[in-house]
Amino acid sequence: IGFLALCNNQSGSNNIAFGIKALRYNTSGTNNTAFGKCALYRNNTGVNNFAAGICSGFAITCSNNIAIGAYSNKGFLYTGYYSSGWCNFGVHNISFGYSALCRNCNGNYNIVIGRNALRNNLGASHNITMGLCSLFCSSSNCARHNVALGSTTMSYNYAGGYNTAIVTGK
Repeated sequence: IGFLALCNNQSGSNNIAFGIKALRYNTSGTNNTAFGKCALYRNNTGVNNFAAGICSGFAITCSNNIAIGAYSNKGFLYTGYYSSGWCNFGVHNISFGYSALCRNCNGNYNIVIGRNALRNNLGASHNITMGLCSLFCSSSNCARHNVALGSTTMSYNYAGGYNTAIVTGK
């Protein structure tokens, strides 16, 4: 339901799209649910994705992701040496909150809760973060297996792995 929602669907089945341009480019993806303007917009073959919120899961092209909140797990436009396009190839991610996991590129198996949590993720995987701007800049494949709980916890951890940080009060 909505202008251009599921308008390119060819063989996909069991999809729900509610909102302007929700699941806009889905062609054969199945079992996807998108609520909100441009939710799961670029998904074309991914399966079992859920997105709720404006532009949540916007560039998800893989499977088994959950994005809740405006711009949650959105992906981003990039230009590189060999190619350019939308980057969000992560699988099995759960993000909840405004811009949580917003710029995910190849990050997998992350659980992200909070506004701007793990926002600039370029390959970090197997992280659990909860709190405003926690693990904000994890821009390396080395930034894996971290647990960051609390506001701004490990905000500028670019490449550190196997860390646990908990902020308890002021």
